[in-house]
Amino acid sequence: MSLVGARVLRKEDPNLLTGRGQFVDDIALPGTLFMTLVHSTEAHARIAGIDTSTARDMPGVRGVWTLGDLGDVPPLPGVPGFDRPVLAGDRVRFVGEPVAVIVADDRYAAAAAVEGGVVDYEPLPPLVTTDPALADDATPLFDLRVPRHTGVGFQKFRRRAQDWAIVGAVATRTNGATVVGYRRHLARVLTHRALQQLAG
Repeated sequence: MSLVGARVLRKEDPNLLTGRGQFVDDIALPGTLFMTLVHSTEAHARIAGIDTSTARDMPGVRGVWTLGDLGDVPPLPGVPGFDRPVLAGDRVRFVGEPVAVIVADDRYAAAAAVEGGVVDYEPLPPLVTTDPALADDATPLFDLRVPRHTGVGFQKFRRRAQDWAIVGAVATRTNGATVVGYRRHLARVLTHRALQQLAG
């Protein structure tokens, strides 16, 4: 029997409509703790310091950790060359990047502790077009540089988390004269990211 165009009887509605349904958020096991993250409020900034003392002393908080507290934890898997730590270290690269993790007795204590954490940001200028991103004094999201090629007049290759900007110069000889051709390419880079799991 095909379900296309057929009326399907829903079996889950009675429990949901009468309040008898159970969600992940309804499960309360003994000793359950709640974890939340402190997220960056800046798109691109250096982290001058993180003060977690107030959050650690708040009622119901079991612990607060930053990247420095976690030790030698490998970065998250992703695009090679764009390694991202599990928590931001000396710099944040997007709004919402996790900066610290808080574990508490319940969700309310964890949420309150987020407000108690103080992160000192030093905002960096955004690079939204190619020319500023290729400037010598630019601060890209990821500082990856390819050395100058001896067989080419010049080549600048700088990668950023969201745009790859490539400016190449190819030198050829025509009748003893050097002709340099410029090419500029913009390509969007996509990377995967796990969705935050919400239940209830």
